[in-house]
Amino acid sequence: MATYFSSAFLNAALAAAISRLNGGKLRVLTAANAPIGEMVFGTPAFAAPVEGVAMANAMTSGTAAAGNAAKYQAISSAGTVEFEGDVIAGDEVPENALALLRLDFVGGEELKPISFEISVG
Repeated sequence: MATYFSSAFLNAALAAAISRLNGGKLRVLTAANAPIGEMVFGTPAFAAPVEGVAMANAMTSGTAAAGNAAKYQAISSAGTVEFEGDVIAGDEVPENALALLRLDFVGGEELKPISFEISVG
């Protein structure tokens, strides 16, 4: 028999997980793990989950170093990397990816997400 989780269960589980990011950071890295920059999550970091999906609230932008963005790390306010994912350019965001306006940075540009949402299911 397959396991089925109700929307209420998924929303509660996701809400508990994303609360660990309140006041934390979203670090953008190259494929070789060189840091490009960080953005700071607000408190709360995400809106309440709906149907297993939580959209990030506004975050403080950062300043980019030179490099090609490839992945991100979501870091708690205690400094723990909670999860990682892909960075993409544009608005067509695959599940759990971070969307930026561009991926190639020369250094000094504003680092700000177009969108960022987390889902479970």
